[in-house]
Amino acid sequence: MSSSTPAETTKLPRPVLRSLLQNHLRKHLLIGFGLAIVGAAAWKLAVVDPRKRKFRAFWESYDAEKDFQRMKQLGVFHSARPDAGFEGMDLSSIDLKKK
Repeated sequence: MSSSTPAETTKLPRPVLRSLLQNHLRKHLLIGFGLAIVGAAAWKLAVVDPRKRKFRAFWESYDAEKDFQRMKQLGVFHSARPDAGFEGMDLSSIDLKKK
């Protein structure tokens, strides 16, 4: 049997405590900024760009007058009756001058 004497044991290296916090923070700040940039780029490519394309396609084919007539026929507006136009209205009582 071999017995170990205190002279034969290996010493553990002393822990490096000088600048431990600074090194730790530097490492994790770089990782955090890198992940933030990757996340922002992924969000732009996965969400923002497709949303812009959909809005562009919608507004290219959107007809506001047609949409207004559709909503008017559905009775959405209180001020515009579905079956009436300007033909039967008496506009002489309306004062259009600014006061």
